[in-house]
Amino acid sequence: MFESGQHDIDPRQLIDVMAMSSGDSIYVGAALLTDPYDKTQPGDIRGVMGNIGRPGITFLVPPKDPLIKEVSIDEWPLIERHEFDGCLSDHFQNTSLHLSFTTAETPLNIGFSGGQDLEAGFLETLFSVYECGRWIADLNVSNLTTSTRLQRVPRCTTQHLAGTRPSNMTCIDSWLGLVDAPESSVSLVRAHGNWQARLAASSISLALGYEIMLLPDDVCWQCFDREYWNVL
Repeated sequence: MFESGQHDIDPRQLIDVMAMSSGDSIYVGAALLTDPYDKTQPGDIRGVMGNIGRPGITFLVPPKDPLIKEVSIDEWPLIERHEFDGCLSDHFQNTSLHLSFTTAETPLNIGFSGGQDLEAGFLETLFSVYECGRWIADLNVSNLTTSTRLQRVPRCTTQHLAGTRPSNMTCIDSWLGLVDAPESSVSLVRAHGNWQARLAASSISLALGYEIMLLPDDVCWQCFDREYWNVL
């Protein structure tokens, strides 16, 4: 209503919307623009300058079943498995996030207005993660705000940051390693300080059915150990 001045659309029709384009502005759900550790609310919306070249108001929605790259037999030798050495590094520096559109679109019923252009509608939008220009997966980040399979390890408040690192933890330093993660061990995605890679890894992990524990920048392994056993 604020943007159009006349269309009071029922919010229940917009449950899956992740962004809205109108005029020279795009209004984006905050979950697409922040580190997943920084929990956002469903109604947290950010405005950015730009447009997608369509008239009226366009609501961007993710596909019902986002795709994830499958690991081929030829790629199995590229997956390295080694134990976590305590180094919190970023092995996903070539990761980037992209928006693209499919041909699927649906007009939104707002009543007859006499205009010839589509005044409001849904457009299926792919929010995808790439590495060095290679497609990895399409993401649906809406579940990051509501899923019970995602836990956030609290920041340490008792100053025991020098706790002993966990043993028997497998490092995940590539997207192939995440998609084909070992089932018998706890794995750590090493994307320290890289909010885009952390966002993509969280979304992919939820889609694959993994249990997720998001770590803060200043990790306390004693706090992690306590939360891990609480989750179990």
